[in-house]
Amino acid sequence: MMIFIHDWSARTSEIGQCPTWQQQLTLAVLSVHCVNNNMVWKSLLTSIRSTVLRVPGRSVCVSAVGRAAVASQASLAHQLDLRGVYPPMPTPFLKDETIAYDQLASNVGVWSKMPFRGLVVEGSNGEYVYLTPEERVELVSRVREFLPQDSNKLILAGSGCESTRDTIAMSQKMAAAGADAVMIVTPSYYKGGMKDTALHAHFTAVADNCPVPVILYSVPAFTVIDLSLDVIADLAHHPNIIGIKESGGDIAKIGSIVQKTQNVDFQVIAGSASFLLATLQIGKVLQF
Repeated sequence: MMIFIHDWSARTSEIGQCPTWQQQLTLAVLSVHCVNNNMVWKSLLTSIRSTVLRVPGRSVCVSAVGRAAVASQASLAHQLDLRGVYPPMPTPFLKDETIAYDQLASNVGVWSKMPFRGLVVEGSNGEYVYLTPEERVELVSRVREFLPQDSNKLILAGSGCESTRDTIAMSQKMAAAGADAVMIVTPSYYKGGMKDTALHAHFTAVADNCPVPVILYSVPAFTVIDLSLDVIADLAHHPNIIGIKESGGDIAKIGSIVQKTQNVDFQVIAGSASFLLATLQIGKVLQF
């Protein structure tokens, strides 16, 4: 089972601070390979309770969480096991809205000492939409720099852009900057043109040209684009696409994704506190 930690916060002029109303528990749950054991449910809930953490200035909670052009991509994707706990990093800003790298270094220093599997950089929580392309790459580079040299923590970086060309370029730059995998959000500006064929072609082209594994990211609450089950099931066979973070909240759909991808190397992540228990139950019922 993989676990993500989510901490939603808005871009704020005061470093390390977050309005109380935004310090809500939000999470991403991974439903994979749960065993049919009566103790699993109790053990899992105990684990979640014991892993709830607070770090300076942040309210965080545990959230339970590959067809490439070259053979090396497929090999890398299949070797990357995401199981573990990942804090999705908020991006700290100064009053002039530039990135507060000193605060970032402090946060990374705190998280590097915790038993996390890695860090999520520039997810929705990281407010990447307010960053310039240069800032986005620099942020990944700085996180890698701030991690201890002997650290084995993974960096999962959000590299999605509106165009396929820009997404490929951003993914390649983030990989060079130190990302171990990239999360690709659905393009959404021209919503009427985002048909299944277009989305399939977009993600395939990115995965074909990305030197690190790709994670699909569907968050219709922000993009109003909901990846279809058919597209997800087909993309799951791409050896450089290792999973999806599905944040639409449709429990039946999540269950169908888990069922349709059970015979491929594909990890299904559901992203909301509102359907945490339901998603965990799906994993148990399907006995993966």
